[in-house]
Amino acid sequence: MFVGDSLSLNQWQSLSCLLVSGVPSARYNLSRQGMISTLTFTDYGVKVMMDRSLYLVDVVRER
Repeated sequence: MFVGDSLSLNQWQSLSCLLVSGVPSARYNLSRQGMISTLTFTDYGVKVMMDRSLYLVDVVRER
């Protein structure tokens, strides 16, 4: 699991490409619902998910 503000969208795309090219004959599905992207390898029952959030903490405005 990668957690932190240093994981960018480019790193997610690079990781996805690396995994897909590592097993070129495997069937996979890439889907996105809202801010959650999921790469599923159906042959192996493996999911890699990215929940993209601009902030690591909730921002609450107070007077």
